[in-house]
Amino acid sequence: MQLMGEVVIFGCCQLHREKRTVLGPNGSARLSARSFEVLSVLLSKPNKVFSKKDIICAVWSDMTVEDINLQICIWELRKALPPGMILTVHSRGYTYVGPMPMLTECCSVDNVVASALPHRNVS
Repeated sequence: MQLMGEVVIFGCCQLHREKRTVLGPNGSARLSARSFEVLSVLLSKPNKVFSKKDIICAVWSDMTVEDINLQICIWELRKALPPGMILTVHSRGYTYVGPMPMLTECCSVDNVVASALPHRNVS
């Protein structure tokens, strides 16, 4: 049994905090470190609208960055995740509206993967 630390399961996706990876419906998603952090912020409070300023402060805490940096991260996330999980709220910011995230800790890889996948009767 391989232990892997804290994992957030949301729908058919998984965010592995320790490994800093995201598994999506098409396997491992290639995300930049900043995109991973943006997703972590959005998943921390589902359905809450985070302003661009709040996300930028959380992800780029000691840096001055342009809105385009955040827009690129959102584009990366939308490309990696199923459609409709991350919404733009006009003039307000971004929100995660996908399935409710569930936090698991110190699970085996097999158990987490099995619990996140849809079950099919193959008989």
